[in-house]
Amino acid sequence: MTHKAFYMRKVRPQPLRSRHPGNVSFKPMKAAPLREHIHDESVIDAHELNNEFIASLQRLTTHPPTHSSL
Repeated sequence: MTHKAFYMRKVRPQPLRSRHPGNVSFKPMKAAPLREHIHDESVIDAHELNNEFIASLQRLTTHPPTHSSL
């Protein structure tokens, strides 16, 4: 597939306001409801990783490692 064909195949986003004032059929897409994303494994994993990261930062700030070489 050539680059031009790939570009023509891509779905380009529609402008929010139509250039033709008579065209009112376009409605902006609604965002997906939040409950669809709550059981997403990657989101939960990211939150868990973030909490672990914050906990490790707090451990480092309260108990800094003692390195004799530094």
